[in-house]
Amino acid sequence: MAQTFQALLTGDQLKWNPSRPVKLPQDQPILVNVTVCDDPVSESPPGAAMSAALEQLARLAPFADIDNPVEWQRALRSDRSLPGRD
Repeated sequence: MAQTFQALLTGDQLKWNPSRPVKLPQDQPILVNVTVCDDPVSESPPGAAMSAALEQLARLAPFADIDNPVEWQRALRSDRSLPGRD
């Protein structure tokens, strides 16, 4: 059964990401398949941009002026007619 591992290619060397697969033989060459992704390589961990955006949104506190969120949501939903319920 084939296994898939992530690695970064720099020049002609692969750097395993996050770590080298345990069961690969070190004393003999092995055949590998490499897929080149279109996305640029990011040094930041996955979700770092999302986390930064959510932190910035939390600092802005866009809903701080809403006294009663339940009433605000009901009023927001009552602005449009629901399909099939006219």
